Amino acid sequence: FLYTCASLTYCRPDQRDALLEFKSEFELRNPPEFLDEFIYDYLVPVDVNSWANSSDCCYWDGITCDVTSGVVIGVDLTFSCLHGHFKPNSSLFGLRHLQDLNLAYNDFNASPIPSGFNKLMGLRRLNLSHSWFSGQIPPENLHLTKLVSLGLSSCFNLSQSRPLFIEKPFLVQLAQNLTKLRHLYMSYVNISPEIPQMISNLTSLRSIHLHKCHLFGRLPLNALLSPAIKSIDLSTNPYLESYLPELNGSNSLVLVYLDLSETSLSGNIPDSIGNLKHLNVLKIQDSNITGKIPISIVSLSHLTSLILSSSKLSGSLPSSIGNLSYLNTLSLSSNNFAGEIPSSIQNLNRLTYVDVGNNEFTGTLPPNINSLSNLEYFDASLNFFLSGPLEIGNISSMSKLRELDLSQNDLTGPIPSTLFTIPSLETILIHIQTKFVNLVYLDLTYFKTQEPFDFGIFWHLKLLKVLFLSHLNATTTIDLNILLSSHLKSLTTLGLSGNHVSPRNMSSVSILSSQLNRLEMSDCEAVDLSNNNLSVPHCLNALIKRSLSALNLGGNHLGGKLADIFLNGSFQDLSLIALV
Repeated sequence: FLYTCASLTYCRPDQRDALLEFKSEFELRNPPEFLDEFIYDYLVPVDVNSWANSSDCCYWDGITCDVTSGVVIGVDLTFSCLHGHFKPNSSLFGLRHLQDLNLAYNDFNASPIPSGFNKLMGLRRLNLSHSWFSGQIPPENLHLTKLVSLGLSSCFNLSQSRPLFIEKPFLVQLAQNLTKLRHLYMSYVNISPEIPQMISNLTSLRSIHLHKCHLFGRLPLNALLSPAIKSIDLSTNPYLESYLPELNGSNSLVLVYLDLSETSLSGNIPDSIGNLKHLNVLKIQDSNITGKIPISIVSLSHLTSLILSSSKLSGSLPSSIGNLSYLNTLSLSSNNFAGEIPSSIQNLNRLTYVDVGNNEFTGTLPPNINSLSNLEYFDASLNFFLSGPLEIGNISSMSKLRELDLSQNDLTGPIPSTLFTIPSLETILIHIQTKFVNLVYLDLTYFKTQEPFDFGIFWHLKLLKVLFLSHLNATTTIDLNILLSSHLKSLTTLGLSGNHVSPRNMSSVSILSSQLNRLEMSDCEAVDLSNNNLSVPHCLNALIKRSLSALNLGGNHLGGKLADIFLNGSFQDLSLIALV
């Protein structure tokens, strides 16, 4: 609720005094710690410090007056950094002409919600959300029969220790009394009982958000899917049972937002889903929904988010999914989808997030996926039948990509060198699920390149600390003179197990020593060269001068005298050595 501070008359002294007294009941502190930081991006604090006895309260920040009488009709103290106990007889209740009151995103220190709000009989909008109220919500406030919007949501970080809750008759009384209600927000409030069937009496309802309210029992969604409803959020109520009804011309034609995630939703997605022409967001992840995605879903031309992950869906994806031109989030992971990933997905140039991992997709990746220039996250991992060459074009055109996960597939071919030139890239997972964060950790173990490997592609990774190249199915002998170049200054851990390391490259003490000096290997934590064709032990001279904590040379054809090397070395930090 946002209001302007405009008036053609002076505010009444009693109104000014009531506001100043209300301000004095609280301390002004920094924003509450329990609020998510993302809130700061779209909330602008109301400047309560601008309130002064010598000025006209109708021009104070957050105050709106009636232009004729000068009485205060609107108080918006959203995110005003108010801190303290909310008095049951607060001076705020003296503003009997209030129509709009917003106290969201403050810190009222687990105060009970006063029943005194019911004195403000002219209220049309009341928002007390995310301000750390606790205890039972008083049913007396349901006498505010003019309300069109009611916000009572609790705080995620506080809802477990000091919850807001209602007694069983509350929702029944709400449905009986607040017949003009259009917007109801009660997320993180412990509602517990079933949503009463008579909630359908609220024919003016436009939005209802009951996220994580401990709802249970069976809810006929038809009770909420009125012709006027635009937004429904019943997510994270795992014992709430329901199903998607047929969506025909008599219900929900203006629905924009539907979130039934983490519920016991069952049944199929009906073909009539395509009738929701205005739908922007469809979230049904972590549910028991089954069957296929109906082809009619591509009729949802305004859809921006399609999130169906961690359910029991199967079949192939509609080949025309690329018609959803406004889609920016596509999450289909952890289902039983099969068939090929449709090539039309490359037409969705607004996509920022794609997760199709942990399914049974076959074939290879769409060939021109690099055309998704806005993509930030792409996950196609754990599709064990996804095979063929890794052909993703000039991936450097995906300049916003932050995370790429192609692990646990059967993809082959070279890793594109342009992959390591993307400045925003933070995480790469290729073939096994091990994270590479801020370009410091890269694991390509068991990657099936099956052809010569260009180790120069790592030279862009100047912050790389951990590199595993074990068991590469490559035809290239690892040349440490190239790999341990001065470009990799931060490298501390190197795994080359199961490869062919040329004895010629390893045996030169001067080459290896100079490389390690330029790479600052004094803080090296582990060097793993096991199961190689390594036959010259004096290369260890370059390693034992450093503070190694683990050294694995098992499975090699080592020869020569090791005793002198270890006696002359400095192994005080070595806790593990394997020469088997």
